[in-house]
Amino acid sequence: MRDFVIERTAASAALSDGERLVLWGMRAWIAGVKAEVPVTGALVRTFADFAAEAAVPTLDSTMALLHAAGVHAFHHPWCRCLGDEERLLLDILAQHQRGEDGAALFLTRLLLPPSGARLLGPGLHALAMALLACGVRLTGGRTRSMPGSGPAHWAPSTMTLQ
Repeated sequence: MRDFVIERTAASAALSDGERLVLWGMRAWIAGVKAEVPVTGALVRTFADFAAEAAVPTLDSTMALLHAAGVHAFHHPWCRCLGDEERLLLDILAQHQRGEDGAALFLTRLLLPPSGARLLGPGLHALAMALLACGVRLTGGRTRSMPGSGPAHWAPSTMTLQ
């Protein structure tokens, strides 16, 4: 694994290597857009370390949708912390991989209004399935503890639910 993928810290200890890879990929994509620097090559090389380079085009299109929808709550690619919205996205992808699409849609509505969640849902589902097809299985939601007693009581700390 390349040394610039998210290292294990207290904040990311519950993440699998695959989740750390996806988190780094999302962060690197956003950082590239902000800096107006192409990152596709770095994504392909890093994802290839996990035999997951086939998922990069789907990551690219899903991140473009997230960016267009105004979801920009990503830390710097080398940041040692794990943001609430980042954890939420990993959990959404994990639920799609488990076939829990309704629950994933519910969690997506914590990021976006219902219409935005319905539009973004197919992209997140496609990314989850592309990762799974490459052998990157995400475990989110069931193995991490979140504030409150479950997803119904959890919301990122930087947003207001209406």
